[in-house]
Amino acid sequence: MSDRPFDIKKLQAIAFWVCAIVLVASLCATGVLASDEQAPDKQSDDLVFIPPASGAPADRLGAGTRDVDISNTKTILLAPPGGGLTATGKPLMIWYFAEPVDGPVTVAISPQVGLARGFVATIDGRFPAGYHGLNLERSKVQLLPDKLYAWEVRHGTSEASSSRGYIEYRVPEKLPQSARDAAAVGYWYDALAMLFDVGFSGQLELNDVGGLRSLSQSTGLDLTKILDAQQ
Repeated sequence: MSDRPFDIKKLQAIAFWVCAIVLVASLCATGVLASDEQAPDKQSDDLVFIPPASGAPADRLGAGTRDVDISNTKTILLAPPGGGLTATGKPLMIWYFAEPVDGPVTVAISPQVGLARGFVATIDGRFPAGYHGLNLERSKVQLLPDKLYAWEVRHGTSEASSSRGYIEYRVPEKLPQSARDAAAVGYWYDALAMLFDVGFSGQLELNDVGGLRSLSQSTGLDLTKILDAQQ
């Protein structure tokens, strides 16, 4: 047996560094797991809109898709030709101006059946080419559930200066948590809103070009020319 004295301080130092290394490794592993668990669902380029199976009349909502010619249209509603659902009574409704527009711009929302009240907003100013929207969260207007509404954006008097779509507020059994989930059960307006960032001023910025391309093409609304110019 060695007569060398036992160095308690050296042993304590070694133990300290071993514990520190183990602690750091544990924290790193926990951070990776937490990051994986909390990372939000990224949108993708395989979003597919499936019209709702029931609800509004088939000739208005969920009537299938058709190609929409936007080549001669200045105002393009981002809406399926047959209409779509929203999970909120205060949805964000989005359109696209193919060229700058001098106001006023009128957005009209009108019920198609029953005695629900309509709404007309007139917005003054000059609008640059690009995406614009009306966010009912910033108004006193609320859609009634299970009522079909037509909504129209118009400026000027020519047919190319106006466009119309359909929307129905239907309370879902479970709120969609992603654009893919929303589109898969007919909630077009909720899926669409998740693809945009809305600034404090109300300005819209598309944050997922691939998602909008896939979503629109699945309805027959081909935005290829617009989206190609943004990539």
